[in-house]
Amino acid sequence: MSDLKPLPCPFCAMNLTAVTLDMRHCSDVAWQHPPTGCIHDGYNVFGKQIPLWNRRASALPAVGDVERAAKAMYATKGRLGSWDEIKAVWPEEYERWITLAKAAVAAYSPGSESVERMRDTLRAYEQWEADLILERDAWNNRLPTFTDKLWDRFLEIQALRNAALSATPSGGAK
Repeated sequence: MSDLKPLPCPFCAMNLTAVTLDMRHCSDVAWQHPPTGCIHDGYNVFGKQIPLWNRRASALPAVGDVERAAKAMYATKGRLGSWDEIKAVWPEEYERWITLAKAAVAAYSPGSESVERMRDTLRAYEQWEADLILERDAWNNRLPTFTDKLWDRFLEIQALRNAALSATPSGGAK
């Protein structure tokens, strides 16, 4: 078995467990996702797949990752009954979920740098749309076309958008 271990699940933050799979022609060690209500329940990661599994866009979660982790946690809570039971059964995962939630709240709260960058980008785009509508030279044959000035500003806004996305916890990953 390789010394390389898979990172926790990117959706529910659960650790994968090493298991030996007896297959038709061979026996192999894999890392298996525990049953939590996650889309990866029962998923196996084999040694050569670990580098791909471990690829992440950023150390901080995207909002969707935290929502999925919360859903998995609530599903687990329904089976166990209380948060204390979850913490007792999966203490590391419980702490990881709490850390993920706190990081997402901090990153996406009003006034955070990533939120302000996105707002600035949206304001710039809104102004660009107004300029397009009012730019007489942009309207030929009832369809808008870019003038040099509009095109240059559009490229500037794309750069703003890219910078804002790269500043978000998910790094702009989908």
